[in-house]
Amino acid sequence: MARVYVSTWEKYNNGSLQGEWVDLEKFINTTLDFLETCKEIHKDEPDPEFMYQDSEGIPKEFINESNIDERVWEYLCLDTEEQEVWAKYLEYMDSDATWEQVQDSFRGKYETKLEYIDELVEQSGVLERMGERWKNYFDYEQFLYECEQDDVYFCEVKRGGWFYYLVFSR
Repeated sequence: MARVYVSTWEKYNNGSLQGEWVDLEKFINTTLDFLETCKEIHKDEPDPEFMYQDSEGIPKEFINESNIDERVWEYLCLDTEEQEVWAKYLEYMDSDATWEQVQDSFRGKYETKLEYIDELVEQSGVLERMGERWKNYFDYEQFLYECEQDDVYFCEVKRGGWFYYLVFSR
């Protein structure tokens, strides 16, 4: 669940943390309704200046105490796997990236780095051009090393007792 704890700067400056958790998923594509809900929560203030003190279920790059980034609404429209990809990209590659930039960079999800390299080599057709005699001499480990140095980033994701890699190009 994506939610944010909404208070106000006035309350905070007066020593109060009073506010409420607001479920962001209820307001997908309706930012004005979200702001109206926040105003209703803090109707005891004539012109509340909202303070977002905590959040859950959204990347930290989308929120700070004074602002919720507009990208959060697009993020909430994505499926869980796409959200995971975008969140990892923001964390490890570029905190200002749009979903379109992430899609352009994302190469896939793999159990091992060599699984990605094997697919990359196969798609390139380089082994077929080498000829049958030389295929066994191709150095996958060295090719992996070169890819990591040049333009491929492997983001390790751990889930319980297993992990996988999200692969991005730089």
